[in-house]
Amino acid sequence: MKFSLDIRIGDKDILLSPGRYGYVISYTVRNHLSRFPEWDELYWNVTGNDWEFPIEQARFALLFRDAADSVPRPLPARSVDVYTGKKGEKKQNFRKTADGVVTTTTPLAAREGLSVAYTWPRSLTADIPEPREDSLWHILFMPSSATLALWAVPLWLLIYFFLGRLLMKPVPMPEIIPLFDAPEGLSPGKLRYVVRRKYDGTAFAADLLHLVTKGAVSLRKGEPPVLAKRDKEEGGRRRQPLDAEERKALTRLFGKEQSVVLTSGYRENVKKAHAVLAERCTQEKEALLRPTRLVSILGAIQVLLLPLVADLLYSYGLASIFLVHIGIVYCVLVFTFWYLVNSLHLGWLVWRILDCFPASVQFAASFILISGAFFYALATGLMVNPYVYLPDGYLSALCACLLAWWAGRRLLPQRTLEGQKRLAWAKGLAMYLGTAERERFAALYPPEDSVERFEKLLPYALALDKGKTWANRFERYLEETQGKAEVFESTSWREVRSFRSVAVGATYAAAPRVFSSDSSSSGGTSSGGSTSGSGSSGGGSAGGGAGGGGGRGW
Repeated sequence: MKFSLDIRIGDKDILLSPGRYGYVISYTVRNHLSRFPEWDELYWNVTGNDWEFPIEQARFALLFRDAADSVPRPLPARSVDVYTGKKGEKKQNFRKTADGVVTTTTPLAAREGLSVAYTWPRSLTADIPEPREDSLWHILFMPSSATLALWAVPLWLLIYFFLGRLLMKPVPMPEIIPLFDAPEGLSPGKLRYVVRRKYDGTAFAADLLHLVTKGAVSLRKGEPPVLAKRDKEEGGRRRQPLDAEERKALTRLFGKEQSVVLTSGYRENVKKAHAVLAERCTQEKEALLRPTRLVSILGAIQVLLLPLVADLLYSYGLASIFLVHIGIVYCVLVFTFWYLVNSLHLGWLVWRILDCFPASVQFAASFILISGAFFYALATGLMVNPYVYLPDGYLSALCACLLAWWAGRRLLPQRTLEGQKRLAWAKGLAMYLGTAERERFAALYPPEDSVERFEKLLPYALALDKGKTWANRFERYLEETQGKAEVFESTSWREVRSFRSVAVGATYAAAPRVFSSDSSSSGGTSSGGSTSGSGSSGGGSAGGGAGGGGGRGW
């Protein structure tokens, strides 16, 4: 991959009088020698082939100075190959002096240039460092001894988060023992909230099922499912009291209606009910969860130390530009995906598709989507930025910083003493829900209470990701005992999962109009870092080699 640098000479607002004007451009180029077993080579495009006007004459001399020389002298070349003409041509319109100075003998027309390939015994330059490997993999992922300083940043991030963990003093987890009943006063959504540290769609679906088991509403089997208000005297089971948030959520859900059809599209009433039950959990956030957001944000800001160190020591601003480019493209991709999903009301569809697969597949799909966007942004950054000037191993150090930040956040203590206590309850109940056998259940509860217990724990099983195990066990129990569910028309996992999918999908669905409409080498294999290849022994052509370029008027 080649990159260019524009140099402007003179002043576009000043017109020079006719005459000859001389300009000297001095610059330093690194890493453009190719190394072979017996010799070293410089394959160089002297003039470039992108000039818009002809060049009357071009001259090139390769000078050499070792430690004993005070002034440069002509390099004792082993061979000199010269090519003139348009790119790919091998014209020989030149003359060469004994000391290797090359001069063109005819003018070079527009788009014509001069390329040279000098070789010399390797002993002359045996003391210079090996050329830097310029493969994409080596530059981006393989740090050299000179660029190990970059790895101080991810190391510091781990130290930073470890110190944060020590200062915040983690609360030990209480002993986890199986719980055979739901903790008093804790809804399924509250238990899931302390486990996941957020109130998601599954928590909402579990709380709705909890209202069904409490006799406040009835769930009618069908596609789509229907929730209906339930009178106190209706049904064989006495209606259990509701707390203020549950009554408010039902008011938001039903409004003046007696029933609600749960569809996966946008439903304002479902959104409002979800918000009420979510607020019930977030009100307890300070009592359950430790405030780690500021520490995490400061850690994310410290990731920016990497391009700062890279720019100060190696790349002179390019590392920051490269990272900013990746960040902008990544944000654009994420925003575009979010906008399309919301404007086309596809949130529920994405959830329904993911819900057809196990949690491991859902995680893998999310990881592929997120990392795919990152690597696409990275690819565009490599296409428009001169990555060969980035320090060795820069990208691997960047990935290490992101990984250190991700892992460091998990080093921080997440829960208070009360949060750890509730987490232990949730894990203990999940332990029972995932392993309880029919004989153990029969020993714990008399037959007349078994169905009620099964139904009561079903929403908790759903909230703790044990819904399939518990629903299937419930269904087998009813078949074996010829029993009948009291509050659920169907207890199969297919029906329960369908209800969860619809409820979650409705919470993910976006409102309409989210945005207003206004708005080749010879004699050996090269081991060097030059991307120009070999131009000696006739292997080159005009326009070949490193260097090159062209020019035009203001």
